[in-house]
Amino acid sequence: MEKEIYFLSEYNWQKGILLAEGSKNYKIYIPANGCFLAQTKPVPKEKCAFPDEIVCVVWEQWKGKNGRGGYRVEKELYPNDRVRADRVNYQHVGGLGRLDEISLGTKR
Repeated sequence: MEKEIYFLSEYNWQKGILLAEGSKNYKIYIPANGCFLAQTKPVPKEKCAFPDEIVCVVWEQWKGKNGRGGYRVEKELYPNDRVRADRVNYQHVGGLGRLDEISLGTKR
């Protein structure tokens, strides 16, 4: 049986199919979507969550040198902002399961 998995790709929250599990990465099949072709790629485990896991995607505005920040999947901090992985918005617009962080542990 195929197992769904969600993962962070750049700043997009995407759904894929888990193919294999390594020590550090999951091998994920990503079906074709619009203008994107189907592909298989390894994704670090810390950027992934299964549909029923409670998570949020955090925009680390304090990170980086060019003011763009970084993104991570949070599974411990911000319990009031986390939702099931299958309910997190694809991108930041709309906000469900997404938040801005101005310093580690401090949300905007």
